[in-house]
Amino acid sequence: MRTRKAEAVKILPPELVERIQEYFTGGYLYVPSRMKAKRLLRNMEIIRMFNAGKTITEISETFLLSRTGVRYILKAAKRNSGGGSNAG
Repeated sequence: MRTRKAEAVKILPPELVERIQEYFTGGYLYVPSRMKAKRLLRNMEIIRMFNAGKTITEISETFLLSRTGVRYILKAAKRNSGGGSNAG
């Protein structure tokens, strides 16, 4: 994957730069592609649904994923958070 770098002040409206600076100053800020951001939001919703008691089958039908795919997402979340979901 190729990373594009650009100075925020050269490509973003000044009011947006100021708003970002309220939360983050200096250094590099990663902004995911729209596709990756949508996938991350979907995965967060899968984790939320699982933790709320939905079954893997219910979740897989909601998102049109295989049960194996849902399990993979839940296990990855557990690995990355040190046990944040109840997947197992």
